[in-house]
Parts: sequence; C-alpha cells; structure tokens
Amino acid sequence: MDWDELRQFGKMGPDGTFELSVPLPTTPTGKVRRCCPNPDCRPGLSLLGDAPETIPDQLPGMRRGPQSAGMTCPYCGTDAEDDDWLCPDDLEHVLDQVGWAAERDTATELQSMAQDFNRKVSGGLFGISMEVEGSSRSRPRAWIEDLLRELVCDRCGREYGVYAIGLFCPDCGAANLAVHFSREVELIDRQLDLAEDVEDREMGWRLLGNAHEDVLTALETYLKVVYRFVVDQRYKGEERERLLKRSEGNAFQSQDRAAERYLDLGVELLRDLAEDERRLLDVYVHTRHVIGHNLGLVDQRFTEQTERGQEGKTVPLVVGDVRRFAGVAGRLVSGLEEVTPELAQR
Repeated sequence: MDWDELRQFGKMGPDGTFELSVPLPTTPTGKVRRCCPNPDCRPGLSLLGDAPETIPDQLPGMRRGPQSAGMTCPYCGTDAEDDDWLCPDDLEHVLDQVGWAAERDTATELQSMAQDFNRKVSGGLFGISMEVEGSSRSRPRAWIEDLLRELVCDRCGREYGVYAIGLFCPDCGAANLAVHFSREVELIDRQLDLAEDVEDREMGWRLLGNAHEDVLTALETYLKVVYRFVVDQRYKGEERERLLKRSEGNAFQSQDRAAERYLDLGVELLRDLAEDERRLLDVYVHTRHVIGHNLGLVDQRFTEQTERGQEGKTVPLVVGDVRRFAGVAGRLVSGLEEVTPELAQR
C-alpha cells in the first residue's frame, strides 16, 4: 500500500519504520493552543506564537533560555515540559487527521484491488465484478480563534496570547507585568485621543470618563491578581486562606486599602510615589464613585474627600491628568516585579 495521504504526515525512518508528525491546528495568526497541566489553573488556555529568528541571550529574570525546552504558564507560573501542554481537543484533532488519512488510503487501495479483480474476470462465462465506494468523509478541520490579548515578550520576543491578563512569558518564563499593563495604557491612550478629537462634547466627556474607569479597573485587577498569586505561592494552610479572604470584594479599589493589603506581603506599595502622584491617585479613585453612581455630578461626599469640584456640577476630568494617572498606575504594577520574589525569580 502506498499510503499517499498518510505519508504527508510523516516520513520513513532509516530502520524502515514510519514516523508520524501531524501539525497542531493553529489560529488565524498562526498560534497554537497550550493547556496548562496544572488542573487548578484558571483559565489555563493560552496561545504560543512565533519567536524571533535570532535567539536572544538569556537575561536575568528569565527562567530558561529563549526557545529552549519547556514552557511556563502565563497565569499560574507552572513550569513543565513541552509535551505536557497539549490540549485534549488538539490531540483529538490529530487522531482524527490520522484516521481520515488512513481511511482515504485504505479506500484507494481497495478500489485499486477491485479494478485489478474486474480486469482479471472480465470476459468469463459469469458477469462477476467488485465495487468499492471511496471515502466520502471530508478532511477534518479545526477552527481556533485568537484570544483577545496578543502580546510580545519584551525580553525574548516571543509572541503569545492570553485572556486579558497574565503574569509570565510562556517561552522564557520572565515576569511580564509591565508588558501587559503597557497594552492597557495603549488602549486607554487611544480612547483619550478619541475623546479629544470627537466634536460632540458630551460624547468626548463620556469617552474620557470611560478611559478613567478603565485605568482604575486595570489597576485594581492587576494588584488583586498579583496579591493572590504571591499569597498562593508563599503561604499554606490557615494563613493562606486568611490572606486570600482579605483580597475578596473591593479590597483593592483604593490605593490606601491596596497598600494595606500589600503590607501583608512586606511590600510598601506606594513607596516610590511623590506626594502629587499620591494625590492624583486619591482624586481619581474617588472620581469613580461620581461617574459610576451620579452620572458625573459632584456631590458633597466627593468635595469633602478631594476638595475639588462644586456640588451639582460635572466632575472635572482632564485628558492630561488621566494619561498621567495611567502612567502612575503602570509604575505601581510593573514595580511589583522587583519586590515579590515569586514574580522576579532572580
């Protein structure tokens, strides 16, 4: 048997054995799915894309040399060998591809045998013939969508995709908080550009308010995710449960509450911020309440907390201040790489 279809998935080895090598399905941008082998990891699914042609040197903070064996989960930090990351759906697709090819080759071989048989018996006393139906099943296809957030590691250059937020590069294993938050800031900058360019003043103010809210949401989420990751890595038993409990609810909605939580980890969260930067954080944290609950109208509570604005009037929002706010938030997040050993891996 020639095995023409199956042959495209492999080659004949020097000892006469056939070695199969079926490519994994890819997303429209060419990334492959990787499923974390840690059963407790959520969401667990990430995408691994292209790497630069020139392999970078291994730098401080990398768990392994770029493009070497092994992978790190961007979410939970689990390290494992390459074969451990195969997703069950992809394995099923590979087996389906092999089954389809074998089925097609078998049908082709049987059709050839039937033709030979029919030629040999033609012209005899009895009208005997053999018919074999070919395989009608179409070749299996897999459709895999790219995840919403696509990134490039700033250290090893590997492309990868995650759901919204991750902590590590899957290739070199370096902490990648700064890369992730930079993407947040990039999207916020685009919103602010739209807010400045739109002719409808009310629409511009809404866009500006949304950008401000996105900064706060991103900051709160990153601080919470990092806190819970460090607690989970550092503590066990009752202490772990106690600290994880402290991260529930709105524990990270203000810089003061977040700073209090990070003292649990021995981290002075606001240590590098100047007084005016702390003041900016304070004002824009309290602005969230006015925008989210008062349609942007200043109330007595806001004026008492911030000493800004006038009751009954629209809360002041300035594009330049929101950009600066995003920059301060980015410094807070990226600075965590240096003060939490669980992230730094140095």
